[in-house]
Amino acid sequence: MEGTTAAAHSVAFAELTADIDATQTNVDVNSIAGLTTGFYRVLNEYTYCTVPNAGTTLTCQRGRLGSTATAHNRLWNSVNENLDATETGIDVTSATNFEVPGYYRVDNEILNCTSKSGNTLTCARGALGTTAATHDGRSTLSAAITGTSTQNIAVSNGSSFIVPGYFNIDNEVVNCPTKSSNTLQNCTRGQRGTLAATHANSVNIRPSIDSIEIGEVQVWPYQRAAKNRVHYFRRALRLVNGSNNVLPQPGFTVASENPVYVLGNYNAGTGSTGFDGPHSSAAIIADAVTLLSNAWNDNNSFQSPDSTNGRVRSETNYRMAIAAGKGINFTRPDNYTGDGDFGTDGGTHNFLRYLEQGSASIWYPRFDRIAVLLQTSHRYL
Repeated sequence: MEGTTAAAHSVAFAELTADIDATQTNVDVNSIAGLTTGFYRVLNEYTYCTVPNAGTTLTCQRGRLGSTATAHNRLWNSVNENLDATETGIDVTSATNFEVPGYYRVDNEILNCTSKSGNTLTCARGALGTTAATHDGRSTLSAAITGTSTQNIAVSNGSSFIVPGYFNIDNEVVNCPTKSSNTLQNCTRGQRGTLAATHANSVNIRPSIDSIEIGEVQVWPYQRAAKNRVHYFRRALRLVNGSNNVLPQPGFTVASENPVYVLGNYNAGTGSTGFDGPHSSAAIIADAVTLLSNAWNDNNSFQSPDSTNGRVRSETNYRMAIAAGKGINFTRPDNYTGDGDFGTDGGTHNFLRYLEQGSASIWYPRFDRIAVLLQTSHRYL
């Protein structure tokens, strides 16, 4: 969009290897392969992490981009059903600790889970460039497991097992790197904080579902602007919900030393009858006044900062007097043949400011009067 070139992008993510509290800045992961210094998301928290040249510990600034630093635990559970490649309701043994929305992985597929009810997660399949696949959640052991050391594990049907992978047997998690027919080979026991134990023949062995704990995200300037908090003085005043018969009567004046933005109908309704009925004698006195239509959306503004194509107005009515500053005229260069407004303050047609475009929608602004004041000083905020 807007002069950019479409290209392939990969998504980098890693797994936490230890729980983290809300203040911890050193984050241990299983691998730094593919990770670069930048913004990462741990479930609903954004962090800014520096990736080391060696080792697997990231140094992270917590709670960035308007999010809140919180404790995160390594999360795993087991799929409690057979899944085809299209099913979006994922039954797990227990969904108590699952945070939604969040990304989770089953075998080599990543799920984008948006809600949960009981022990069922609602998830979009094949997220982050992975492919939706079938997962067998009802396989059983075909022989008892009597030892606790690394060993081969015989299953009733090994065709659906994807290796390497984590699998749950009773309360134990095993990690199996390879398989041969119906045998999972060289499985490491007691993974993810569980204890190696013996298991009877015919008990279930299920694929593990675990959280994609930390994933890299691209954060563009407009996203940072959308999430950055205002810590100091207010830079502008925005008036909202001021439609017909809402403002105090008989009159209501807003005065501000800063710019004022009027969002949506003000002292009027919508359409050709928007000026009917009772209203207030309204006025706005400000450094500058910008009119935003009923269709204005802050998110669209952040996503389309350089083009009005993403900011299209809708029919909106305004009824108020406006007193605001105007720029000082400056000398137009000799032999200039460009825009006729160049060198002026823009004239009356540019006195009121707009941030949206669109020819299909019709505006019906009605003003009692406009007072133009010469700006004699400037403040830079």
